Amino acid sequence: QRRRIHPSQRAMASAKEADEDAKRGADGKWADDDDDGGKDGGKDDDAAEEVIELTAVDVGPNDCDVGAPLRLAVAFTARRAVRGAHWRVDVTFDAIDARHVVALGCTATRDVAVGPSRFDFAVDRVDVEGLDASVLANCGILAATLVADDRDLATVNMVVQIAPDSAAPGRFTRTIYSPLG
Repeated sequence: QRRRIHPSQRAMASAKEADEDAKRGADGKWADDDDDGGKDGGKDDDAAEEVIELTAVDVGPNDCDVGAPLRLAVAFTARRAVRGAHWRVDVTFDAIDARHVVALGCTATRDVAVGPSRFDFAVDRVDVEGLDASVLANCGILAATLVADDRDLATVNMVVQIAPDSAAPGRFTRTIYSPLG
């Protein structure tokens, strides 16, 4: 069973979680599944190796047009070294009938050493051109995903609250919340 990290929780992610799909066999069982009803000496998916632990998130600006420039700075502690990594940043808008993902870009590829680290990301605008008002008038998720070897290793999720702009009918403002509060 895959664990999802809710934005209000402390953001940590697992390398094991990223590999689970590859480990599932044709019979639908995990490679290490011994059908012992979970009695495997106390091991469970929650004890998976943590790749990062967030220490700070600075995102903004807030209380601005939904398409305004965006800047994101994330400080974290890497629990293991990651070679050839980059951060992919996108925002997902969910509506009842559809999900719209707006790719914002990626950081440069670099190695991440064990210990304190950070990344900075910025775009001149968030392209919401062509999205219906019904899609924009909901919450979204700004996601920064650590990627290496074409595998998602960790994701930092930030809730994006979108509301109609009372001063400009037909326009929307955004507020992005840090997962650290």
